[in-house]
Amino acid sequence: MKRCLAFFTSVVLVFGLLPLPAFAVSVTSATIVPEGELVEVDCPDGILQAGGLNKPAEPTSGRKGLRTQAASDEAGLEAALLAAAENWDGSASEIVVDTASFHVPVSRFRSIYSHLLNENAQLFFIPGPYSYSYNLSNEVVRVFMKVDTTFNSGHVNAFKSAANKALSGIESGWTDEQKALYLHDYLVTTCEYDLTYSNYSAYDVLVGHSAVCQGYALAYDYLLGRAGVGSNVITSEALDHAWNLVTVADKTYYVDCTWDDPSNIMVESYCGHKHFLRNKAGFVGTGHNASDWIDAWGVNVYSSSTLGVSGDYESAYWLDVLSPISHVGNLWAYVHSTWVSGVSAVNVMAHDYSTGNDVALASDLPAKWGWQAYYNCLATDGTAFYATAPNGIYRIAALENGGKTQVYSLSSAEQAAGSLYGIMRNDDAGGFTYYLATSVISELSGKGVFNPETGSSTSCDSLSDAKVTVPQQVFSGAELEPSPTVKVGANTLEEGKHYRVRSYSNNVNAGTAKVTVEGIGGYFGTATGAFTIKPMAVTPTVTLSGKSFVYTGGQIKPVPTVKVGGTTLKSGYSVSYSNNVNPGTAKVTVSFTGNYSGAASTTFSISPKATSISKLKAAKKGFTATWKKQAGGTTGYELQYSLKKSFAGAKTVKVGNTATVSKKVKKLKAKKKYFVRVRTVYNGLHSTWSAVKTVKPK
Repeated sequence: MKRCLAFFTSVVLVFGLLPLPAFAVSVTSATIVPEGELVEVDCPDGILQAGGLNKPAEPTSGRKGLRTQAASDEAGLEAALLAAAENWDGSASEIVVDTASFHVPVSRFRSIYSHLLNENAQLFFIPGPYSYSYNLSNEVVRVFMKVDTTFNSGHVNAFKSAANKALSGIESGWTDEQKALYLHDYLVTTCEYDLTYSNYSAYDVLVGHSAVCQGYALAYDYLLGRAGVGSNVITSEALDHAWNLVTVADKTYYVDCTWDDPSNIMVESYCGHKHFLRNKAGFVGTGHNASDWIDAWGVNVYSSSTLGVSGDYESAYWLDVLSPISHVGNLWAYVHSTWVSGVSAVNVMAHDYSTGNDVALASDLPAKWGWQAYYNCLATDGTAFYATAPNGIYRIAALENGGKTQVYSLSSAEQAAGSLYGIMRNDDAGGFTYYLATSVISELSGKGVFNPETGSSTSCDSLSDAKVTVPQQVFSGAELEPSPTVKVGANTLEEGKHYRVRSYSNNVNAGTAKVTVEGIGGYFGTATGAFTIKPMAVTPTVTLSGKSFVYTGGQIKPVPTVKVGGTTLKSGYSVSYSNNVNPGTAKVTVSFTGNYSGAASTTFSISPKATSISKLKAAKKGFTATWKKQAGGTTGYELQYSLKKSFAGAKTVKVGNTATVSKKVKKLKAKKKYFVRVRTVYNGLHSTWSAVKTVKPK
């Protein structure tokens, strides 16, 4: 899952990636802060719908929950923020709330703001970044909530409509257990795990029908709250996961909608229940075996002696059920399979909530071994139940021992495609959508809509011949998820109605990426399209570890530092050198490969290698100088002498070949000290001078 980073100091939170506004300041504990200064938090960790997880409370935060004291009204501040956010007009990019009257210290604000967003999934349009100003008493006096401007009032209305649709199935008089079960099954069967790992919010679950665990947990928490059932979102950094703590009949249990909707199951009507209303021991046994179970207030509930301790549902009727539990009145029906003496028996059972007993509705339902169990599925039209068998659909009367009647048989073409592995009510079509596959973990091989009034069905279309296209993209360093165009023949399909994006792959680096879509509505199956990610054209800057070097006889290759903007690159380019052996001006060229295109170059100098005087021999009114030979990178030498140490007024003797390593100098003043040095020459370039030696002519 994606994560945001926050940067904290002891007094102020300072954001890192966006430019500071002119009136924002960064302060330390030693700075005196005038009233009204602004603190920016660019992307605070701990916001679930931004991809974060609940963060453990700071030691200074005190006990769990909001504080309402004479000097600090934290509950009032959160309520004010919530009211302002819920009154967002759908267009403002920032929601500003005056909070001075609540006297809440800066040290508590992060926890309050995270709790606000993590417990109010209807605020999906607030992604996390915020600002606040504070006074000399370190109390928050004004809050600026940033809004994701890709959302508007239309999205808010769509969210409300989708939530109301989910809640409309709850009937008057239901217990908290029934509400929690219905909403669990609703989310598992209407949402799909997001394999692009980019959808985190309740909006993504209820409207987009695709999200990761944060989205499932937020949506379930929101719907339960609307239904009057207590809930809290729990997360684990160790598991990188989120789920819910739910209160039923004054006892708490754990629910994980995400893990009851495994991503390797392709049948939409699959709905597991192993992670529904479990106690702590049962939940740990299903794989939640980490010790950091952090709630929305940052409290680790793993070691609680009062939460999730009841075993009331550890043998519940739904525990091994692999399809949504359908209800007609007080009868909540499910498929129960047994294996006795080598013989399988698949029966349709129902839990009668008016008596608390389980009753048999129909026995010996034809079945086929699926994933971990015999797999049959149930749906209802409100008057009777409809169950799938491998080759047909059965109507099950909603009364004890009501029996079964086959109402639809697969056509020969459908039987050739696979077996029935799922059924769901389709109110828009006035019937039931059924799913064909070769196994419950296989891609769908067929799909149709059964009309119980006529006993007939209409086949859905496959995406096997669909053409998926995506415009060419440019590397950005982030995952690229452009919307595809999907066509079947001449018909352009509509995303969200005919198909949804299942996954992207290889969609970061330059090259060929892929997007896979799957059919929904009147379509089934998958289709994949490729798209190109071009390298980003850049103008880099190149600096070297040094600009001046001395001849070595081999290639000189100073290491370049390559930057694009302010970012130093460690790879993605090749380096070439020219004229980098002999003295002169050498060149380094950086040519981009992979994710970047373009080139840049810089130069460095190579000077001849210096020599040294090996011997000075005085002569009558002169001397003979001998030096070490430099055969490579040298075309000659220069010998210089002077009566002054500074070499003012010096005379220079040029030697035009490298073989001559000795020179006799005449017509000098006797018994005077002369300072002597030598250097090498290469086509007009000079080495450094040798160490100075002295001599007195005779």
